[in-house]
Amino acid sequence: MSDQSYYEVGDFPVFCDEESGKWCVQTAICRLGGCAISKAFDTEEEAHMHATELGATNQEFVMSVCEECYQEYLQDCR
Repeated sequence: MSDQSYYEVGDFPVFCDEESGKWCVQTAICRLGGCAISKAFDTEEEAHMHATELGATNQEFVMSVCEECYQEYLQDCR
């Protein structure tokens, strides 16, 4: 597909996570911590196809809350 480890398909960043070696599509930003929320795939082709499908079905980049930030928030509330 590409010789890059990061590119965008429409609004959706596609990148290779160096730690896991998996290809990811960022679909949201965490409202609490500002971190990326992504879906992981075994291959770049799978990730690219998912990002293409998101764009083709007019999906939008969303704001959400990731589990790690949510757990940290709960700890801070105690």
